[in-house]
Amino acid sequence: MSCFACCCGDGGADGDEAGTSYLRMGGDASTDGRPNSSHAPPTAPVAAEDFELLRVIGRGTYGKVVQVRKKDTDALYAMKIMRKGEVMRRNQVKHTLTERHVLQHVRHPFIVGLQYAFQTSESLYLVLPYMAGGELFFHLRRERTFPEPRVRLYAAEILLALQELHRHDVVYRDLKPENILLDADGHVALSDFGLAKEAITSLAGGASTFCGSPSYLAPEVLLGTGHGFPVDWWSFGTLLYEMLVGVPPFYSRNLHAMYRAILHGDLRVPRFVGGAARRDDVERTLVTACCGPRPGTPWPVLGHPRPS
Repeated sequence: MSCFACCCGDGGADGDEAGTSYLRMGGDASTDGRPNSSHAPPTAPVAAEDFELLRVIGRGTYGKVVQVRKKDTDALYAMKIMRKGEVMRRNQVKHTLTERHVLQHVRHPFIVGLQYAFQTSESLYLVLPYMAGGELFFHLRRERTFPEPRVRLYAAEILLALQELHRHDVVYRDLKPENILLDADGHVALSDFGLAKEAITSLAGGASTFCGSPSYLAPEVLLGTGHGFPVDWWSFGTLLYEMLVGVPPFYSRNLHAMYRAILHGDLRVPRFVGGAARRDDVERTLVTACCGPRPGTPWPVLGHPRPS
């Protein structure tokens, strides 16, 4: 499971307010440990002692992810454990609060949902569904590319997840293979919402924080001209290209060269990418070589034309 680190340089303008909110969350007793699922009945709050730690499945800058078993039900979960001191020291309070809020309030089949949340005096705990299929990143690195029908399945599910986030006025800003998890049946779920921005439409000029993964950054993020929902569709097109071709469209080991290509380069689709992918031209539609307008929803991925 992916790490907790992000490349945002700071906690944002609301860092002091977020820090105050974070300190109010402190205490020795577990708090707000009730399950947050539309399908789960209310139960008594839980604490770390209610889970059996099985194995570490991911490590990050200020915490780790552990596969756990809930003792009373034997259900498996992924427990994200974040050290409060490290979160505060790295000025990641606002991002941590955002992640919990998004996980708690956005409920969708293709978005990881928060099951329990509690804390001790030293750590924060987020209990999430255990995704047995692991990261999409692992499968893509092992297979290099995916066949077009498989790409269409993943793309349609990711598209629906992004639409749901946007419906809640949330821009994701960190779509990449490492943040896409697969369940036991091979369906996807978006995870890691530390870089998400809520209430994006309330910002007249869009968000301005430079954040995200380098090869997935949209031009407007690089230029600092303000960004919103279209950056998710840029990353979506980049992801589709990588699943079909094996590398992001403008990838380079030289960071500055890659940024120049994102801003000014021409998109080249290899000849071996054919069939429906070339007919729909999804990659070329979404990943343009300029900072012009992009479609609000890539309807061709769903297999039908955009409704009039």
